[in-house]
Amino acid sequence: MERFFRTVRERFLSALREGFTLEELNEAFSLWLQEDYHHKLHTGIEERPIDRYNASVGRVLIRRLSREELDEIFLIRHERVVNHDATISFKGSLYEVPAAYIRQRIEIRHPVDDPEEIYLYDNGLRVGRIKLLDKQENARTFRPQPVSTHLSFHKGENLP
Repeated sequence: MERFFRTVRERFLSALREGFTLEELNEAFSLWLQEDYHHKLHTGIEERPIDRYNASVGRVLIRRLSREELDEIFLIRHERVVNHDATISFKGSLYEVPAAYIRQRIEIRHPVDDPEEIYLYDNGLRVGRIKLLDKQENARTFRPQPVSTHLSFHKGENLP
């Protein structure tokens, strides 16, 4: 690879004049690759790069990844420990996590351009999307009802 960059510097960049736009530079580089680099004998492989490529095309299976597969590969990864209330903190916000993960270290992933679209992973497999904690809903969901008792745990005594 380093040899390729040296060749680009010596045979392509040295012949350039100043004042190219990025589009013109890309077009000139593509033309140089097609007309010059691919068709000259390469001493490292003792053949032209275009011949090496054409000979290997039938032997090597090249599978194009789908958009979804590429999106999955480029998710940003983070680790968090789940709190006792089945939440995690991420970028200043609380997110709900299934209670089975309480006190466990978990892996979360999100797209580069959307840190609020967070997915939970377990052993490399996507469990599902975790949602932002709705504090009002969370406050209504579980409210223990007061039970009358003759014990006062606060003062450590029996009440009449």
